[in-house]
Amino acid sequence: MVLSTAGELIEDVDLIDEFVNPKTGRRSCCFRLTYRSLERTLVNAEIDALQEQVRADLEQKLDVELR
Repeated sequence: MVLSTAGELIEDVDLIDEFVNPKTGRRSCCFRLTYRSLERTLVNAEIDALQEQVRADLEQKLDVELR
């Protein structure tokens, strides 16, 4: 799903932390996304816009709460 939004600029997606609340059973996951272009330097505004689109797509398609 991240690849379909960020395209060739996404280099890697890593799950770096996971927690399950013992009382509620809710699961919390932390992912690290690495963006890279071999042709040019990426600017913060471009990555910020991509990141917001990735977040919106994940919330909508997976019905998850992002924090």
